Amino acid sequence: MRSDDRNKNTSPSPEWELDFKQQLGKLDNDERFPVPIPDLADLERMIAQQQNQLKRTLLRDLLLFWLAALFLVGIVFAVVYRTPLLFAWLQLPILLLGLSIWLAIRIRNRGWVSRE
Repeated sequence: MRSDDRNKNTSPSPEWELDFKQQLGKLDNDERFPVPIPDLADLERMIAQQQNQLKRTLLRDLLLFWLAALFLVGIVFAVVYRTPLLFAWLQLPILLLGLSIWLAIRIRNRGWVSRE
């Protein structure tokens, strides 16, 4: 097959499209496959349940976040006030790790040349 044969725009004929739409219409009106339509009250109840579940999930996630943040801040304060030299030595590898990750992402995304 030649490359120009593959690049031709082959759109379906209008007759085929009309037949396709008619067949789809038959499927939409087929009584063998009834589509149950829920009551408005059932839909509102389902929406209220979903909203309550989302609120509980949000509150749980926020509580876990705050507990983790307080724990980490407490550890940092304990290390800073009890052994400041240890805190300084811990900051060096963290700084180097952060810079290396930032540099790796920059090299992968943009290369060394800035796009300004």
